[in-house]
Amino acid sequence: MSRGFKCLSCSYLAANITPFICILCFALNSLVNCQLRTDLTSSNNAVSKSRAKGWPQSTIQAAKAQSDRHFESHGAKWPSSQFTSAVSEAAWSYTHTAVLSTSQQAHGSTHSVVLMAMTNDLAMQSTVPLFLQSLRSIRLPDSPNPHQSLVDILAMICFSHFTETSCREHGLSSRCVLDKDVQLGNHSLPSQSVGFRMIGFAKVKYILNTIALGHDVIFMDTDVVAFKDFLPYILGLGSDIAAMVEKCMVIDDKASYTGHNLPALYRPQPACCKCMVIDDKASYTGHNLPALNIGITYFRSSPGVTRCVHSWLYDMWREVVTRPLIWDQDVFRKVMQVCTKNFGVRLQAFSPRSLNSYCFKYCGCLYSEEDVLIKMGEDLRPIHHFSTNKSCPASVVQSWLLMHFPCGGETLHKARLMQQYYQMHSNIQH
Repeated sequence: MSRGFKCLSCSYLAANITPFICILCFALNSLVNCQLRTDLTSSNNAVSKSRAKGWPQSTIQAAKAQSDRHFESHGAKWPSSQFTSAVSEAAWSYTHTAVLSTSQQAHGSTHSVVLMAMTNDLAMQSTVPLFLQSLRSIRLPDSPNPHQSLVDILAMICFSHFTETSCREHGLSSRCVLDKDVQLGNHSLPSQSVGFRMIGFAKVKYILNTIALGHDVIFMDTDVVAFKDFLPYILGLGSDIAAMVEKCMVIDDKASYTGHNLPALYRPQPACCKCMVIDDKASYTGHNLPALNIGITYFRSSPGVTRCVHSWLYDMWREVVTRPLIWDQDVFRKVMQVCTKNFGVRLQAFSPRSLNSYCFKYCGCLYSEEDVLIKMGEDLRPIHHFSTNKSCPASVVQSWLLMHFPCGGETLHKARLMQQYYQMHSNIQH
């Protein structure tokens, strides 16, 4: 075996094995340059100190202080009464007979779902009005009230008193929740700043608390415009956890990535040692689990999903002392691929043909059902471009349920793009 292997955890031997097997196990560990560690905490601290040397101490302290704001002695902060009330008011009940496709009846029972988003001052004055307008234009399916729309099942997390007031003025009323743990102010933070990266802790905290309260959640960035009712599609996939893809590629949105060909990064050693090793030179190929974008995510309220989201949050908090620019999206992919396998949770990817992204440039991602069978996992170049009138082909646009603008630049520029695409879709539909 290569000397590039290192031990992650060999904390104990199984109680029912023979001494001879244990001797063999110790010998195996020595061959891979792996030591038994009875004090995993001290080892992790040593690694943390070593890795943290590349960062200014002030950066590490700032990241640690900001991440700690979302925790109490018992773990992630419990939901406030305001949050619990807002989620309860937003929750919309559904069953597979009302929303889900007839082929997706694995879960069966009635559930409730909440749309959720977060905003700061700048977003509230630019992207959020368009985001809310698009949701308000889509009628809530099977609602006895013809005036009820998707915006009525949205709970909005507000990072200042200004955004909370503005949120209420937009008609969300008590579904606007003030969060004092994130302080962004009236500006757009660079993606490589500590402040921007720490927003992820708030996001995961609220996802965790929502599913712990018994509601499914569709978490949405506010640089999104909705074109059609996306609930039947998202809730009809039969997934437990689902997210958008980062690039234009062929995706089978009905496939589960749970435990599919775990990469060489994680290789279990013989059970007697309960040892996990990593290959220093191993890397993800991206062909098993695609690069995911968490601008739109779905989480089903269930014990397994709750455990995986908790692990996502804990892993971020644990790593922040070595990676002060911790990225929630990066950790999501790493944790979910392993956790979903252990808890039998279905991890799926939304089709880029339905949930479009501006990163796909400019008229989306298109492929056939035949491509799903023969080109699964292949990257594609978007083949549709603007025509002379700055519009995408109607046949392409009509397949979009919504569009996300993570590659749209600064917040104000995103707002202009959102308006442009929303108007284009409206013109084609009418």
